[in-house]
Amino acid sequence: MEQSISAFDDNMRALFDAVALDMRGRLVSGAGLRSLRKRDDGDTTHQFDADVEMSILRLCESSGLPIRFSSEERDDIDLVTSPEFVLIVDPLDGSDMLAHGYPLCSTAVCLLRLETAKPALSRIVEIATGVQWSAGEGGPALRNGISVRPSTTTALSEAFVVSYSAPPGRMQSLFSSGILKNPPRLLLNYGGPLDIAKVGSGHCDAMFEIHKGFKPRDLAAGLHIAEAGGAFSAVIGGGVIEYSSNRDERRRFIVAATQPLLEEMQSILSAHPMEDGD
Repeated sequence: MEQSISAFDDNMRALFDAVALDMRGRLVSGAGLRSLRKRDDGDTTHQFDADVEMSILRLCESSGLPIRFSSEERDDIDLVTSPEFVLIVDPLDGSDMLAHGYPLCSTAVCLLRLETAKPALSRIVEIATGVQWSAGEGGPALRNGISVRPSTTTALSEAFVVSYSAPPGRMQSLFSSGILKNPPRLLLNYGGPLDIAKVGSGHCDAMFEIHKGFKPRDLAAGLHIAEAGGAFSAVIGGGVIEYSSNRDERRRFIVAATQPLLEEMQSILSAHPMEDGD
């Protein structure tokens, strides 16, 4: 029997609780952290990536919802003949860090309506704390079920900003960018969907990606939650960030707590574009 989207989200929340608990146990014990294979994109699939992905796939199969399952570790799978939704899954963002014992990682899903390309629900769990961020269709952004809002920071000089510029090519490009000539108060150089969502809850003030662009699995859930919270967003150079069901489509973007902060970062990053990097 087909579940409601609300029931599906309730089950996803319970699964994410279990995933976070399991991953924290693996961090302590060191069990199940081995690498399985190198992917075509150069990243490594670890045992825990495959385990988390399979648990989410099984939940989708049991839901009866008309879903296309789109995850990092395998080709898209249509669970019915004519899917109405695509579940965009990042089993473990930051898995390389987790494999080295650093708990900067999360699990994220976004249920996107195929007909409208609009999100019906998104949920992210921070592995280290077990805290969950979520948003429904037209609803508020939630952190562990409590409504959240962005910060009121309007100036880059006062902002805590996050970027994913960790690989060598990206780091070299970041060093030569305008963003470091006009530096924020704090810069975290390792971020993904969780950090985008945290703009919506006021835990950071902005997140940007100006290298190759993020694929939907890195972007959709965090963007939905940030926007539901009231954050402002745009593609680099201007324009609305469109949600996409194309697993390989990339977006360069800024998500910021306030419109003035977005506009300041847009001016800097548009005037000093970074190279793609690695």
